[in-house]
Amino acid sequence: MQVRHEWPLHKEKKTPMKCIPLNIFDSPFLRLIQDWENKTIKRSVWGMFCLWNSDYVKFWRDVDAIGYKYDWFNANKKVAVSYSYKRILKKIRSFIKTYNSIKENGYLSEDYANRFVIVLEKPFENMKYGYDHECLGYEIWSGHHRAASLAYLGCKEIDLIIAGPE
Repeated sequence: MQVRHEWPLHKEKKTPMKCIPLNIFDSPFLRLIQDWENKTIKRSVWGMFCLWNSDYVKFWRDVDAIGYKYDWFNANKKVAVSYSYKRILKKIRSFIKTYNSIKENGYLSEDYANRFVIVLEKPFENMKYGYDHECLGYEIWSGHHRAASLAYLGCKEIDLIIAGPE
């Protein structure tokens, strides 16, 4: 599985008409968990420095710098987005909470019942813009934190929802 491309990172970084495949195993999402588990991120001033220099924070700062994402329902429309450090920190706390819940209770446990990972039948840009690029498996639309957590924990197969263009 790979992460979604409604964020125009590749386009803004001068890679037009082409998606850069970002496998979940080589994603900022999974690397954040690795850093968390390897204690690279400590609960200290130094840990906050390490955190702010992590690939996960850099990813969200890049999205923030672009300032928009594509609207799923109207592909020609751009939706303004902003990711302040406060918002990114909130995402990190939520991510770690999700990871710990899956680690302790399993996928789709009480707190996350019916919170399936959702993947796209075809990549977003193929469906919405007619781009022709390969997708290494499915493209994750919703559940990046859950997918990264499950990948880190060694899950080989999960229940998920496959969404079509409608």
